[in-house]
Order: sequence, then C-alpha cells, then structure tokens
Amino acid sequence: MAPDGLVDAIARSGDAFLTATVHEGRPAVRAAFSNWRTRHEDVDRLLPVVAGLVRQAPD
Repeated sequence: MAPDGLVDAIARSGDAFLTATVHEGRPAVRAAFSNWRTRHEDVDRLLPVVAGLVRQAPD
C-alpha cells in the first residue's frame, strides 16, 4: 500500500492521524508524537492498526 493510501486509511479508521512524507527519496509514513497527553499506550496501539490495514490492502 502506498503511503498516501495508508495515511488515508488510518485517518478513516479514527485510530490515529499520520502524514505521508519522503525520507531519503522514498515515500514513507510519519508519526509525530508532540502532544503532552500522548501516552505509551497510544503509541503501542498504533502498530497493530497500521499492520492490520496493510494486511487488508490489495496487492
């Protein structure tokens, strides 16, 4: 799944808000944790959400 599609799918899920970026010339997804209310549990919840959406994506 392309980063833009993944970012859109995550936003639609309501679980997180990530952004697409380019890192060293390659498309990527960026997570920024700058809110003082962000907890470790919030970060831990993100990986299963992303992994699940990637698994559901058509090849």
